[in-house]
Amino acid sequence: MALVDVLDHFPQEHARRQELIAILDTTASAIVKVQDEATGLWYQILDLPEREGNYLEASASTMFVYAFAKAVRKGYLAQDYLLMAWRGYHGLLQNLIKVDSQGLLTLENVCGGAGLAVSHIAMARSSITSPKRSSPTTPRVWAIHPCRARNGARRG
Repeated sequence: MALVDVLDHFPQEHARRQELIAILDTTASAIVKVQDEATGLWYQILDLPEREGNYLEASASTMFVYAFAKAVRKGYLAQDYLLMAWRGYHGLLQNLIKVDSQGLLTLENVCGGAGLAVSHIAMARSSITSPKRSSPTTPRVWAIHPCRARNGARRG
């Protein structure tokens, strides 16, 4: 997500701009290989979906959706990645966005924070449900924006 946004401010004529786009392409290629076939989402530990305690995680999924959709729109990634963004977007809507008893939207399975911990330590952290009114929602909103506003006004 950050790399896609950085490219907005990185000079077009910079000698290493293409190198950054190549890094984005390589990273995106690896990320789509671990996208869950059934839901379109991503697991907390990307390469261990079958591991006990691993779960489909909202924060990473929203950031990947945002990055893919924006990168395609900006011409950094091939059109094929838009399908992966749409799969993730629909996965979020169908699996992780709920309406609570007060009618507020909530995003479920948000990792409380894994940092750079060893994977088994990160797995021990509990997921949280993220109420719209009390959690940082920017990446989650950004995930929706590029998918919903394909033909209208766009951010970035």
